[in-house]
Amino acid sequence: MKKITYLILFFSFLICSCQKDKDFLNIKPAGSYTDAAVWKDPTLITSFVNNMYQNIFAYPYTMVPWACYDDEAQFLNDWGVSDFNKCNISPDAITGWDLSWSMPQERAFLWNNLYKVVQESNVFMANIKNAPASEAATTNILKGEVFFIRGLAYHYLTSFYGGVPIIKQVYSLDTTSYYLPRNKYSDCINYISSQLDSAANLLPKVQSGANVGRATQGAALALKSRVLLYAASDLHNTTGFASGYSNPELIGNVGADRTALWKAAQDAAKAVINLGIYGLVNSNPAPSDNISANLQSYFLTTSMTTEDILFQQFVPQYALSLSWDQYPPNLDWASGGYNGWGQLCPLGNFVDSYEMKDGTPFSWNNPAEAANPYANRDARLAATILYEGASWMPRPSSTQSYDPFNQLQCGTVIDENGNLVIGGADNRVGPAAENYNNSYSGYYIRKCLDPTVVPSSTAGQAIPFRHFRYAEVLLNYAEASIELGQYSEAQTYINMIRTRAGQPPVTESGDALRARYRNERKIELSFENHRFFDVRRWLIGSEAYKPVTGVNITYKVNKSDNVSSYRKADGSYWSSPTCKPVIIEQRSWKDFAYFFPIYRDEMNKNRKLIQNPGYN
Repeated sequence: MKKITYLILFFSFLICSCQKDKDFLNIKPAGSYTDAAVWKDPTLITSFVNNMYQNIFAYPYTMVPWACYDDEAQFLNDWGVSDFNKCNISPDAITGWDLSWSMPQERAFLWNNLYKVVQESNVFMANIKNAPASEAATTNILKGEVFFIRGLAYHYLTSFYGGVPIIKQVYSLDTTSYYLPRNKYSDCINYISSQLDSAANLLPKVQSGANVGRATQGAALALKSRVLLYAASDLHNTTGFASGYSNPELIGNVGADRTALWKAAQDAAKAVINLGIYGLVNSNPAPSDNISANLQSYFLTTSMTTEDILFQQFVPQYALSLSWDQYPPNLDWASGGYNGWGQLCPLGNFVDSYEMKDGTPFSWNNPAEAANPYANRDARLAATILYEGASWMPRPSSTQSYDPFNQLQCGTVIDENGNLVIGGADNRVGPAAENYNNSYSGYYIRKCLDPTVVPSSTAGQAIPFRHFRYAEVLLNYAEASIELGQYSEAQTYINMIRTRAGQPPVTESGDALRARYRNERKIELSFENHRFFDVRRWLIGSEAYKPVTGVNITYKVNKSDNVSSYRKADGSYWSSPTCKPVIIEQRSWKDFAYFFPIYRDEMNKNRKLIQNPGYN
């Protein structure tokens, strides 16, 4: 099999592994899925599966990532995202999610596009028997990959919609039995589990060399861990938020043994751990280690590490317009002070979730912490967020004169009367020509951003997106252990993550441990497409979708000081800063948003579908 390298080129999925593969780049998949020639040619079969990978993984490095649709970040251009975050969605439009020209990641996970992946999976399974017998070893592995992909497609369908029709056959326009009802949620979870068990039985433990990036046994088991964790969570086992809904079996496990669900989730995570092939990178740092630098380095690593279970690779020159690897994050997310667009802006509420170095919560009500809010914090803060004074890449020539020190300038300098003297290069009232591209929150993202890639519209970065990594599995196991009352066991696995981050161990139990765990998961897996689902499965929408904050940072000077620059010539500040949280956007929650609506067009096409609760 050829190396999986995810090239964002509309919906084609090309292979780019080495010079000898040049001819393969010109091979075009057959126009008809049922073309017999496809299933007799191993290269075309592999190409068919490669296309499926692209369709199910889509574009995680898109301009508008899922972090903007939860309590991690704000999307500067809006494009309807703020309406989504006020729950202004309906069967006619999932506002801010379905713009055809600007939301390639989000649209890939709507009902119809996920079912395209299901259809491709069914086509593969119906035709793979026609592959040459001499290729049985290869096609069996490909079959395992398709079981994994089909399981992943149904995982997303159930995560967004609850129970959905389970379709196992190939459908065409003249199929008379197209109208299918939704299966019970529990039936869908059982089906997904069976798909992943089949995948794990066929897939190798590791993929190496040219095959790195393809699904493995560990990837199938890690996905099963995630699926069963979600299935055991409150969203699918508590009906109070959807009282009066006449079909609770479509959204939850009616009558299920909750303890058995958590035990299944725990066992699934332990199965990955017991493979014995994964481990945290830099798991036990020395006292002299720069933990933030270690973490930054891990998320910029382009080769597979012991922590990586499955990641998606990118080749920038084939990237899709509006994708981070075409317009690199340093352009898309960097501030106007770097000639960037500042599109993804971490929220103050999110930044406040990082603990102090001693493990206590950060608080704006603590005068010492408020006066120097980024000192003595969890090392993951500096590894993830760019904030006032953080060192970053060299400024472009157009803004270098404003900041010869290459340190973020997110605040303002004011006189004794509160009048603006000068704004920082990364502030919306700063001197940069593109100050309108600066954050409202006063924060920018650092995680996964390659600082060696200069902001440009033609040169993207090649940092992989890590869909599954071992840290998530450890957290999955810990969560299930908490819900089973095994607090000591949960502490052990949470503290593996915290030790790597340089944080003291958690010692709580019960509700207090659950709260510490949830914050730990929020921080450790930030901007990796987990928080969106965690908010929903924990039924904490009203906590997450509330007015969000940024930070206002000011340095006071006297008019007589004749200040004309943000900082003094020696790099010091004009005064100690005053830092205050400020509300930058109103958000609100409605319980129907725990599930997506099935589009009215789909309801009209399939008369047997039943809509999710709260939608008309």
